[in-house]
Amino acid sequence: FCLDHADSALEIADVVVESLMLDETFMLTKISRLLLLSDILHNTNSARKAAWAYRSAFEKELPAIFEHFSHAHQKVQSKLASQKAKDKVLAVLRAWEQWAIFVPQFLRGLEASYLSPLSEVPDLDNLDSLPSAVRTRLQEWKNSHFSILERQCRMRGLKSLTSHLTAEGGRSLMQVRQEWLLKRLLN
Repeated sequence: FCLDHADSALEIADVVVESLMLDETFMLTKISRLLLLSDILHNTNSARKAAWAYRSAFEKELPAIFEHFSHAHQKVQSKLASQKAKDKVLAVLRAWEQWAIFVPQFLRGLEASYLSPLSEVPDLDNLDSLPSAVRTRLQEWKNSHFSILERQCRMRGLKSLTSHLTAEGGRSLMQVRQEWLLKRLLN
């Protein structure tokens, strides 16, 4: 169906992405939908007209999907179900790596978004426990404009859209955006 209607790839991709991001959907259902997305991605090299459009449509949304999956995965009650879900999601990422759909750096970012909740990222003002190389890189990033950080996140498969953020706590919008992006890069 999806390849036969590739001229509507953006609309179909939006529906698939939206279905993946519903909070009330069970993790098993989310994984089934991820497998659908994976199937579509596998066929983007098809000779069918406009099949490639799915890849770019999904690529923009995958960082948000995997961050959402991280939150959904934390809500899974059973350790066995949690491990099964984790194994299936990681198997999808390994398949994408074998198919060379995305660059390895992008896939590592998706994996990090899924496996490492942002709640575990250390406070940006207290980073003494981090290796010196990471602290040095963080300092470089802190001196960068948030638009550079957005690009770094996008390239690494990390959520990067900051348009939903607002200035808060006496900090400027630029500072809020920068901190939001730095947390993802540190993850």
